[in-house]
Amino acid sequence: MNIRMSIRAGVCALGALVITFLNTAIAAETETINLDEVSVSAPLPSNPLAKAATTKTDTPLMEMPLSIQVVPQQVLRDRSVTQTN
Repeated sequence: MNIRMSIRAGVCALGALVITFLNTAIAAETETINLDEVSVSAPLPSNPLAKAATTKTDTPLMEMPLSIQVVPQQVLRDRSVTQTN
């Protein structure tokens, strides 16, 4: 090991020691503060299920268009699929 590598290793170790010391000092200075209780309330929508969609419409989820993907039977066989849920 040459002298430069030894110096670098020493500086890194010293830096890690300083950081550990500072973190310990900062943690010792912190204290727990108990805050007052906060209560939040809001009225429920008239039909909460209709508002569950991520769109900005009142369209029921069951009437939202969906995309489907057709997987050929051979692909299912090749992947040894036993269930489709």
